[in-house]
Amino acid sequence: GFLMFGLFLPYVIYFGLMFYKKSKRKSRLHRFVRKWNETIHNGVFLSLGGGGTVRGVAVGSETGGTYENFYMATWDPKSLLVRGYLHIFVNYQERADWCQQNGFPFIPPVPPHQQTMDQQLAQQGQVPAPPTGYALVPQPPQPPPEFQIPAGYALVPLSQDLPPSYNQASKM
Repeated sequence: GFLMFGLFLPYVIYFGLMFYKKSKRKSRLHRFVRKWNETIHNGVFLSLGGGGTVRGVAVGSETGGTYENFYMATWDPKSLLVRGYLHIFVNYQERADWCQQNGFPFIPPVPPHQQTMDQQLAQQGQVPAPPTGYALVPQPPQPPPEFQIPAGYALVPLSQDLPPSYNQASKM
């Protein structure tokens, strides 16, 4: 009797801890999402979900699902069958109000087929000015303003004064 108890005790402890950790993870994630949705009133709402195919049966979806669908994705690290999603929903009116109150520009995403002429991309050669606090990408790298070139050195483009390649050096 004691030997059987000793053999099964590690399994009982392992599975007990596994279920405990799983329930704590679920409650913490649910608590975070609920706290975000209830206390942060910036027009952005979160939801957990997932979707995929398990044993030939469709579960969840890319735009919905439940925590269980989200959790199934943890057992599929390469997302071959199931993918977990953190859904981010935006209430445009609440977001616009929040941005106005906090001094941020509100730029709603507009599908290309619904854009006005002002929202269309600029003509070739013209670059639209980005909103305050944003930068156009890509930009050539610039040294920080406090950067000083040491005496006796100069900045040169990468295409100049490169060291010889391996083949060139071995022929020397």
